[in-house]
Amino acid sequence: MSFDLLTPEAAALGILVALPLGALVAASLRAGRARSVLGLPAAGPRSVGAPVALLACAGLLTLAAAQPILTQRQSIPARTDAEAVVVVDSSRSMLAAADPGGETRFDRARAATSRVAEALPDVPLGLASMTDRVLPHVFPTARRQVFHSALDRVLAVEQPPPGARDVQITSLEALAEVARGDLFSPGSERRLMFVLTDGESRPFSHTGLQRALANAEIETVLVHVWQPGENVFGPDGDSELAYVPDAASAQVIAGLGDVLGGGFAEDDLDAAIQSSQDYLGSGPVENVGREVGAVHLAPWAIVAALLPLAFLLWRRNRA
Repeated sequence: MSFDLLTPEAAALGILVALPLGALVAASLRAGRARSVLGLPAAGPRSVGAPVALLACAGLLTLAAAQPILTQRQSIPARTDAEAVVVVDSSRSMLAAADPGGETRFDRARAATSRVAEALPDVPLGLASMTDRVLPHVFPTARRQVFHSALDRVLAVEQPPPGARDVQITSLEALAEVARGDLFSPGSERRLMFVLTDGESRPFSHTGLQRALANAEIETVLVHVWQPGENVFGPDGDSELAYVPDAASAQVIAGLGDVLGGGFAEDDLDAAIQSSQDYLGSGPVENVGREVGAVHLAPWAIVAALLPLAFLLWRRNRA
């Protein structure tokens, strides 16, 4: 851990401000000693209280202006033989919820993605979204800050919008693009694709998808993010008439899981994660870089500066 100043030039300016305040404090102390020599009553601590408070306030504000930070550098351990990519369905049907303003399928899928990241701490992890195509946002990386930043700030429903404008646009066949799109490193021996989708897809060829993923040696785990009674609600709180929940989507995910690796209901997320861990197993781990964490201390310095300022105001009000 190290201490750094982002704008050290502000500290130099603060020193110029602190010099006359320091001289004022020194003068107050000299006056106190002179009174003692002359046998006069001591002025008491209040005579130097104000200068000291002013000096402390100026010093703390100067420190804040210099933007102090504590930085910590940590090695990043990562598997060198395995990678995983989480694919999140971002079609409009993922906005379905039990009631207006309730937790949507997309919200639950994002939360599940975080669970997957926690369960695979040393596996390089990538992130992609899916509608009628697969769009990679992060290629497999051991830097979890990068992954979570994309999950929080980039991943969104229909962003970017799908190429088609049909009522039902999702095509699970688009998952074959992961096999053809070089999302995984050529040297990775174990490749996992973890898919979170409501399974409401246009008809597609299971055989073609299975062949593409098998040729790329990709193990696929699918989680069906779907609950009965959910609807897509508009801004006015009314359900959208164009959306009709597909109760057969559970069978679609189960059947596809049988041929690709595993299909699970969202209530069985723990089992899906365990299946992923079992497939990836253990392997060689190496340090692949360093991650820097920073704690900004300027806000704390500003808060601390309020204490001597409060003392000055209290002293003025009592005078």
